[in-house]
Amino acid sequence: MKTSRFKIEFLDKDGSRFTISIEGNVSRSKITRILDMMEFMGHLSGEPEVEEEVGMTKFERVKKIVESRFQDSWFSSRDVKFAYEDEYGESIPLSTISTYLQRMHRNGFLQRSGSQNQHIYRLSGVIKKF
Repeated sequence: MKTSRFKIEFLDKDGSRFTISIEGNVSRSKITRILDMMEFMGHLSGEPEVEEEVGMTKFERVKKIVESRFQDSWFSSRDVKFAYEDEYGESIPLSTISTYLQRMHRNGFLQRSGSQNQHIYRLSGVIKKF
């Protein structure tokens, strides 16, 4: 059986942020129980944001981090590593991040500046599909 992965984030009425990650055999009843808990805790902003990450590769996750967190700024491999670990709660080698960013640069998705051992990146003006 294929495992599923969901991430649900919401704010309660006091502004506290809650993040719930579910991995494994995710059923409709489990999701319903979590949504009921959110309602009970005072979730006020309408529909919850539910993000399905089934089958998402590490490369796709890194690309998503770059698009969402570094839209208007220059960033380093280390910045992306910390953002990835914060977002997904799992470690990723800096060399893997560097390889992915180099690939995104080669494909025109990112601009690059700086010396060979201290590259910085930013989103390209023209974004190509991979």
